[in-house]
Amino acid sequence: MRWAAILLPIICTTVAPGLLRAEPRTVTLDPGSQSTQVPSIIPQPAIQPPAVPQPPAPIAGTGEAQAQQPPATPVPNTTPNLLDLRGTKSAPLAVEVTNAADLQRQAPPLSAGQGRQGWPFLGWVLAIIAVIQGAVLGVQTIFLKRTVARMDAASEQQLRAYISVTPDNVAAWNQPGNISVSFNIENHGQTVGSDLRYDYGLDIIGRLPPDAAMPPTTDRITANNSLFPREKRPVRLEFKRTVSATEVADVETDVKRLYVWGTLMYRDTFGKQRTTGFAFSAGGPGFAQMQRGPRSTLTAWHWEFEAHHNMVT
Repeated sequence: MRWAAILLPIICTTVAPGLLRAEPRTVTLDPGSQSTQVPSIIPQPAIQPPAVPQPPAPIAGTGEAQAQQPPATPVPNTTPNLLDLRGTKSAPLAVEVTNAADLQRQAPPLSAGQGRQGWPFLGWVLAIIAVIQGAVLGVQTIFLKRTVARMDAASEQQLRAYISVTPDNVAAWNQPGNISVSFNIENHGQTVGSDLRYDYGLDIIGRLPPDAAMPPTTDRITANNSLFPREKRPVRLEFKRTVSATEVADVETDVKRLYVWGTLMYRDTFGKQRTTGFAFSAGGPGFAQMQRGPRSTLTAWHWEFEAHHNMVT
C-alpha cells in the first residue's frame, strides 16, 4: 500500500498527459504493405488561447517538488491546403451582417440644397470672368479695326491718283475777244483718276497777296474722262468776255494781272472724291514782250503761283 501511494501520483503526472496528446497511430493494412500513419484530428477552438500547463503537485511524503512537465507538443496540421476562413490569433475573422434598412437610417439622404452651397459663388466667378473676357475682346477688336483702317489709309495714300496742274501759255493776247489760257494736268499716282471736272475763274484783277483768298469760281467744265498714271494732258480755259485796251495795258505794266484759279475734281480708284486746287497769274513787262515783241527779243517770264496752288485732298 505504501508503494501504491507513492507510484499513483507519478503515473497520473506522466501517463495522463500522454493520453491527452494526439499521437499518430500505425495501422497495418495487410502483410507486406507499408504502414500508414493516420493522424488523429482534434477539433480546436477558433479564438481560445492554449492552456498553460500547471506544475505537478509535490509527491506526498517526499518533501521534494516534482520537476515541471514540458508543454504538450502541437499536433501538426495534415489536412489539405484549403482556404481557412477562421482567421488567426492576431487577425481573427469577424463577419457582421447589417440590414439595408439600418444603413439607410444611419446615412440619411442629402437634402435638395445640401452640398450645393458653393454653386452661386462659382456662378458669380464664371460670370465675372466672362465679362472680363468680353471686355478684353472688345478692346482688341477696336484696336484691330483701327490698325486695319490705318493700313487701308496708308495703302490708299500710296496707290491713289495725284493730279497736278501746271500752267502753259496765254493764247491770242493780241485778240482781246479770243484770249484763252492753257495748262497741263498730270497724274503722279499709281492708279487712274476718273470723272474729271473743273470749276474755275478767269479774270483781270488787281495784284493780290500770295496768301489772299481767291474770288468764287464762275465757270465749270465737265470732261468726264480719265487720266491714267504718268499721263499728261493739256486743258484750255477760254476768257468769257472781251478784254479792254486799258486792262491789257494794266497787265503789261503789272498794275493788274491775269488770274486763273479754281478746283480740279476727280474720283480715284477707291471710289473717293479728290480735288486739286490751282491759282496762278501772268503779267508784267516780260509777259508783254513775250506776247508782242519780235521773236528775236523774246525774254523769259514766269508764272506767279498763289499759296494754295496744287493743294490736293
